[in-house]
Amino acid sequence: MEPAWNDLPIAPLLPAIASALSDGGALVLQAETGAGKTTAVPAYLASQLPSASIPGKIIVLQPRRLAAVAAAHRVSALLGDEPGGVAGYRVRGAVKAGPRTRVEFVTQAVFLRMIQDDPFAQDIGLVIFDEFHERTTTADLALTFALEARETRTDLSILVMSATMDTATVAAYLGCPEMSAPGRAWPVEVRYQPPLPGEYVEATAARAIEAALEVSKGDVLAFLPGMREIRRVAGFLADRGIGGRSSSSGRSSSGSRSSSASHKGSDGSDAIEVLLLHGSMALEEQRALISPEPGWLRRVVLATNVAETSLTVPGVAAVVDAGQSRYMGWHPRSGLNRLETGMVSVAEAEQRRGRAGRLGPGLCIRCWDEKTSLPASRGPEISRSGLATLVLECAARGIRQPEDLKWLDPPPPQAWKAGAALLADLGLTDGLSAGTITAAGRKVLSLGLDPRPGAALVLAAGWEESATAGPGQTGKAAASGNQATVHTTILASAVIGERDPDDFGGDGDFCSRLLRVLDGPGNERTKAILDEAGRLANRLGLGHFEPTLARQAVEQAGDLLAPGFPDRLARLLPDGTLEFRSGRRARAVAQLPLSDWILALDVNAGDPLGTIRQGAAVTTESAMKALDPGSGWVTELEWKGLKAAAFERLKAGAFLLKERRLDSPGREVLAGSVRERLIREGLSWLPWSEASTAFLARLRYAARLGRIGKSGPGGKPGVTGQASMPESSGDEPWADAALVLLLGDALAPYLNMKNPVLDEAAFLNALEGMLEPDTLRALNRAAPAFVETPGGRRRRPVYPPTGPARLAMRIQEAFGLAQVPQICGRPLVVELLSPADRPIQVTDDLASFWKNTYPTVRTELKRRYPKHYWPEDPLTAEPTKDLRPR
Repeated sequence: MEPAWNDLPIAPLLPAIASALSDGGALVLQAETGAGKTTAVPAYLASQLPSASIPGKIIVLQPRRLAAVAAAHRVSALLGDEPGGVAGYRVRGAVKAGPRTRVEFVTQAVFLRMIQDDPFAQDIGLVIFDEFHERTTTADLALTFALEARETRTDLSILVMSATMDTATVAAYLGCPEMSAPGRAWPVEVRYQPPLPGEYVEATAARAIEAALEVSKGDVLAFLPGMREIRRVAGFLADRGIGGRSSSSGRSSSGSRSSSASHKGSDGSDAIEVLLLHGSMALEEQRALISPEPGWLRRVVLATNVAETSLTVPGVAAVVDAGQSRYMGWHPRSGLNRLETGMVSVAEAEQRRGRAGRLGPGLCIRCWDEKTSLPASRGPEISRSGLATLVLECAARGIRQPEDLKWLDPPPPQAWKAGAALLADLGLTDGLSAGTITAAGRKVLSLGLDPRPGAALVLAAGWEESATAGPGQTGKAAASGNQATVHTTILASAVIGERDPDDFGGDGDFCSRLLRVLDGPGNERTKAILDEAGRLANRLGLGHFEPTLARQAVEQAGDLLAPGFPDRLARLLPDGTLEFRSGRRARAVAQLPLSDWILALDVNAGDPLGTIRQGAAVTTESAMKALDPGSGWVTELEWKGLKAAAFERLKAGAFLLKERRLDSPGREVLAGSVRERLIREGLSWLPWSEASTAFLARLRYAARLGRIGKSGPGGKPGVTGQASMPESSGDEPWADAALVLLLGDALAPYLNMKNPVLDEAAFLNALEGMLEPDTLRALNRAAPAFVETPGGRRRRPVYPPTGPARLAMRIQEAFGLAQVPQICGRPLVVELLSPADRPIQVTDDLASFWKNTYPTVRTELKRRYPKHYWPEDPLTAEPTKDLRPR
């Protein structure tokens, strides 16, 4: 009897794949949709390849629990076996494996725990990364750790598979060959149905689903970005008489079919059932949907991207793609995640289209215009998400800097530093970027929790490292925590780990959600949460989870979780918004509990305001205590004009915890505050005087005419100190932006420790002190502050930003002067004034003025100012600053 995989398109390549992976080989496999890579490759390797070629288990990583379980069932069927035999699975909350199991399907997170517990992967012979195109942070880290193990173990094999990925880049990273396999996909007709003017995407999708039902004969799979859109589409369909009320799975809790409504299609079918498929469903609910019983109604499955890859929803003949995808991004300024919705990528669209051609000719209706340009791919998650978990996983292996590992795509330095800082705040590492994992950090990893709830749970349990714990061991629970608060924190941690599809109600009080879990019906989701709580209790050495104890401290849930979520604590402001320690503000979009402090457990960074969908009340005392580890004393100045008041403050980001007034801030603090104020406010607040204003004008004028510049004599810097002259645009090297940077250093020696911190004389000295002595002397020669007129009076020239310099003087002071003086090698423009300081003439040609104009105006001037001196020949007359020459 021929093996079952011989019917799959990938069958001819299986021997070559096995050969490439034997004895520690590596391979990147690009297999088209329907090739059979997820089932045939593991089945063939497990049954045909001897253990000598692959010494150990074959571990297959899947991005989701449902995909891992479904794949294990399909491989078992291919081998004529039951799950738990040759093929099994290991996911959170469910394990089916036995002594005969050689192929184990696991989630990426489970594999991380496996390779952290055994860094050399001694019991594993081959690691298969399936659907690697999704590029989750966990998958990238798992591949990095697997490659590190392979560098030590030459017999460890690695296979990376996907239908859509950049195979060349991955192959170069692994230093291995590539291989391509054809698929078996039936032709899929693609139609485009863009939204009507003003139409929401949910309404567009509902119209497309109705059209698909009319022209196709099988089930319809519709891809939508999230639960909100799924519910709205279900409502639109119900209004059209399709499906009535939707159901989360193929059966209700009693096992009966969900409600349906009659709908006549072109094929004469009448009853249609609308079902939901999403990641927050319990595993058994998801499995029931993809494994329907015979004789079920025609189905419309409204799904998130959970149905894009790794599993086949049976019976699907048509796909409706709403064209949107929801993904988590990281907002660096706030340190919060931001849930973003955008157009699907080309890779995502192709994955979705392929779902319609798995069982026969299909139809794909895309809810966008055919001319719309889509991004090629979403890119690696590691480049756009928070990295606290990744940094903690690395710290557990002694990796303190991202440069210590070989990454396919390295983590962004800013995100790494933010994750490291959070871990230090939580006490899970003992430092920032170079932190060493603590006992609490190892315990959190052993619990399989996110660092935030994990840190809170470890603290609530009063856990301490065992004195006898060796390297890599996590110690034991001290069991010193209050039992009610420990069990409440366990429940809260389990609930946080389960995505909330809003099935429990619409209010945003997390404590109410905990009570609904304790009081709710025994459905699959509640069971999954309580099972997770039991697992955590067992890991903490408590034996089992006690719901009655958890109920006693439910109202304290916010206080109990706060130590793990210092960055999610938000203070209520008078305008009703809430402020985080990052300074980011948010508004509530659900009914939050009344409290001055809220722990935001479901928060989106948003722009410009974030949104909080769920939170728990926190007392002020608990908030201050949770914020304290990440706080620090800083000296800050409050300014009023040129006066500064100094305060020493204990701050956690934007939050002020304590403060005290200081008599003197210290010179460095004062100088730093001046620098910040210069950057924030510019130059206008400084004590400008006529002298300092004129100095800057001279400086800019001389620089414009090339008499001084960015370098002084001999090529030496023309500015003092370590700061070099900043680059600036145009012909003005001494623009305001450049001066802001230079003055930040130049002002420091002239600041007064008492108020005012700077006076006019000190400021002028600081301006002059920006220049090297030789440069200052060159400036004074080229563009002097004063020019002495022939009549003996010191006059201040005007140095404009454009045009020549100007000098105003009374006409009597200029007698005897045949030519105007020069500044920076160019003639001054002289403004000749009357004895009343009114303009008579503006000229740069005095000789022409004396010859042609003076005789004309002399008569009038003599009549108007008879006491003053008006000689007939001004060139031979004696200049004077008084009424007449002495």
